[in-house]
Amino acid sequence: MKRSIQIFLGDKKKSLGALRYDHQGQRENAAFAYSHEWLENDERFPIDPALP
Repeated sequence: MKRSIQIFLGDKKKSLGALRYDHQGQRENAAFAYSHEWLENDERFPIDPALP
């Protein structure tokens, strides 16, 4: 089972990125990727200091 959730910020719904989840048998993994819109935004900030 694969799922992808788009993440938005604030009332203006600025695109932050996507969270992808993959479940195959007993293996699960999740990954987050910032959107190009967010990376090009002058007001961007890391949503978690551990994320690049």
